[in-house]
Amino acid sequence: MRPAVLIAVLTCAALAGCARFPEVEAAANPAVGDAPYPEFLQLETFDSITPPAPEADPTPELESGAAALKARAEALRQFDPDA
Repeated sequence: MRPAVLIAVLTCAALAGCARFPEVEAAANPAVGDAPYPEFLQLETFDSITPPAPEADPTPELESGAAALKARAEALRQFDPDA
């Protein structure tokens, strides 16, 4: 790409980045600036709300699903639309 074209494209992109978007500005709620800062949660809080890990091993279900998908993929590979 020529340098002049590259400079023109970059200038247009920079000017577009400086554009004002009235629909975004109109949608902004002025009360957001006065809202209190949210409280930080302690790490222990996350431990209490995190669901426990599943007790059953999901590997067999995942392997059987993968085998079914591989069989379906092979059947689709063998499909001849002209037949």
